[in-house]
Amino acid sequence: MESFRPDSGRGLPKNRFRSLEITQSSAVARRAQTLLWVVYVLLPILTGILAFDWLPNEYYDARRHELLASHEVCDDFGRCGDKIDAWMDKKTGKVFTPSEFQGHRKTEAIRIASVDSHWLLYVCISKCDRMCMHFVCTELF
Repeated sequence: MESFRPDSGRGLPKNRFRSLEITQSSAVARRAQTLLWVVYVLLPILTGILAFDWLPNEYYDARRHELLASHEVCDDFGRCGDKIDAWMDKKTGKVFTPSEFQGHRKTEAIRIASVDSHWLLYVCISKCDRMCMHFVCTELF
């Protein structure tokens, strides 16, 4: 019967706690990723950071505005509706058109897209970090 020699390649690994370390680091990575996804989903809902910021007279409201001009628009399926071209504030008498708000809509679109792309990049980096950690823990050690 042979005796156990640490350098013989048989028996216990050199670091018997290595598998425990890998399991713990994987669990930490899973918890971190779960927390990241919870923040990714809840932060926009709770803060409204992705909500479109409407200007006070940017849309026609029948209670506050008087309709000045509109035209009928139909889609390919035969559904038709009115597209509002101009409206007037009942209190101030100022006339508004959709073209006046194009600059604001562009800046809002850029703001929303930049916030969303920032979060998307953050999630991709975290996913990559977890994949790299998994590779390092399982393949290299």
